[in-house]
Amino acid sequence: MFSDYTLWVYNFTLSMKIAVFTDTFYPMVNWVVTSTLTFIQKLAQRWHEIMVFCPYNKWVENYKYQNIKIVYLRWVPALFYPEFKLTVFQTTKVYRNFRKFNPDIIHFHTQFNIWLKGLIFWKTFGIPIVWTYHTKIADQEYLKNLKLNNLKFVETLARSYNNFFYKYADKVLTPSLESKKELIKHWIKKNEITVLENPLPIIEKPEIKKFFLKDLTSQAILYVWRISKEKNLDITLNVFKKINEKKPDVKFVLVWDGPYFTWLQRTAKKLGISDSIILLGMIPHDDLINSDIFSKTSMFLTCSTSETQWITVLEANYFGLPVVWVNKWWLNELIKNNSNWYKASVESVDRLAFYCLKILNDSELQKSLSQNAKDFTQKFDPEILTDKLENIYFSLQKKKELPSKKIPKLRLTSY
Repeated sequence: MFSDYTLWVYNFTLSMKIAVFTDTFYPMVNWVVTSTLTFIQKLAQRWHEIMVFCPYNKWVENYKYQNIKIVYLRWVPALFYPEFKLTVFQTTKVYRNFRKFNPDIIHFHTQFNIWLKGLIFWKTFGIPIVWTYHTKIADQEYLKNLKLNNLKFVETLARSYNNFFYKYADKVLTPSLESKKELIKHWIKKNEITVLENPLPIIEKPEIKKFFLKDLTSQAILYVWRISKEKNLDITLNVFKKINEKKPDVKFVLVWDGPYFTWLQRTAKKLGISDSIILLGMIPHDDLINSDIFSKTSMFLTCSTSETQWITVLEANYFGLPVVWVNKWWLNELIKNNSNWYKASVESVDRLAFYCLKILNDSELQKSLSQNAKDFTQKFDPEILTDKLENIYFSLQKKKELPSKKIPKLRLTSY
């Protein structure tokens, strides 16, 4: 039996310094943030030191976690996404902190402005670089935000921009087998890509239970996601309209906020379904997880086609909600013989509504799908996935066999 001291020495000896670059971070709630936060906190618990470079906000300034240091940077809002932050190029601040930290691994989670900060260091000093493929920016649904969809040359340009990072990384991580196939299809080498699912950190705290739907007495369908154009909410609302015509008592509960919130309200009114919709707006993640929202709803519905992995859907699965979604390439490995989800093409409004009604009208089917959904989420255990990430980092260190990673001094003008 090892003593606590022996284990401490062992962990300390194996500890790494990891520099993380991300354009989106706490307190935002999305797949990138959840995955990044979960992994760095789990790594920090294992005595690794983490330095995160991210945009500034008043919450992140007060973020405290053992073995994690935040270097926050000035930013300007992106025109194409009001909530998206483009960090300005504070070279001196980044370099000073980076040199002092002297990391073993650099890990990028986004491919927008923040990568310029790390680009100075990644190959220059021979530090292994890891990229996580979170977002398919060449997808037509994302290009809609720039009003550049259906332009082939723009899609090609976006894919080339995307691949610039992944082609030269030491390791590319992707959250699903289907997204790995997508990268291979577009010229990323197979041996440089590793599937590492995003972790699903569910921490239930009964003592802080929140009640948002205590007056709800009928069946309800849930949507938890960003209220934005690429989520195909126009199709989702039309699906619910079909459901509402057959079962007028069913409610549609939407959680989140976004640039299309006012549009959603207007569209619901135009479709005549406003009285059947419950808009809860943005809810802090801890409050959502420890609320009555999942227990008071019967199933989850979304028509989004813009994900590489799907935190809100997995959270719904964790709490036993059956899911109806659209037939997209990245769902093939998840849905088997309709055992946990139903899917149809994004154009098939009638078919999507049919599946929803099938679940709502059959309590035994709903019970079976619910149990299968719960079982499915076990593969996203954060501890198991952190083991995998840790081993990836270690393998890159051994592969590099760096003679010295000490970073030289550089005179830069501060501004």
